[in-house]
Amino acid sequence: MPSRLGPGGPQLGPEIAVNGDFTSDSGWNLGAGWQISAGFLFRNESGGSSSALQSSAALSAGALYRIRFTVSGVSGSDNRLLVRIYGGATVNGAIMTGDGVYQQDIVAPASPAGYGIFAVGGFAGLIDNFSIRRVL
Repeated sequence: MPSRLGPGGPQLGPEIAVNGDFTSDSGWNLGAGWQISAGFLFRNESGGSSSALQSSAALSAGALYRIRFTVSGVSGSDNRLLVRIYGGATVNGAIMTGDGVYQQDIVAPASPAGYGIFAVGGFAGLIDNFSIRRVL
């Protein structure tokens, strides 16, 4: 069921994320260093290498998607994170650092195959409440 965020905000389609509350690893392909436990997605790779977490989904090419999630417990010196929609090409959102509730709108590329989170370098922190919905 579509929803509207705030007065006059954009109308959003149904939730696409599978297991965005991270109660299990169902629906997610965990890259190096990513783990799901106790209702959180976490990575403790301070000083480690870049790594992605991905989920396959039927997305529409050229459609706008709103991705929202919470980051907490960030530590270390190289904590850069971005969201992406991948497929025929990969479209990355802006780099995020630090704790907070993040929201980004991303246009899906041609032949989109899914969405994900990419840790640039050694991200160490927790992620929760992941959501991706089409902006109608």
